[in-house]
Amino acid sequence: MINGMYIIHYVGSAGEGHATLIFQDGMIFGFDAAGGEYDGNYVHAVSGVIEAVVAVKMPANIASVIGNVSQPFPWTLHAAFNMPIADVRGSITVRTNLGGQTVSVDYMRIRDLPQAA
Repeated sequence: MINGMYIIHYVGSAGEGHATLIFQDGMIFGFDAAGGEYDGNYVHAVSGVIEAVVAVKMPANIASVIGNVSQPFPWTLHAAFNMPIADVRGSITVRTNLGGQTVSVDYMRIRDLPQAA
């Protein structure tokens, strides 16, 4: 039941934000309100949990919620997390590649994916 559309609210050491993510057959993609683009993959790990890795492409001159990191050019933040398959809402901790910084994420499944016509 992991496939679907999700809304997330995330909080880091320097701020918070919202994003929409789609989980579809091992892929994750989406965007956030600050212009970040999300592309990643997930696999079924131990019973009832997925393991995911996502690249967040950050726009130039936009501060990240993680330590207010900003670059004068587009850059990529890598994030990894585990998420229960059966839960339609919950909270997880996302690990990043920025010096051990983590992000707290509340997620909620908002709908199934549409079927091809």
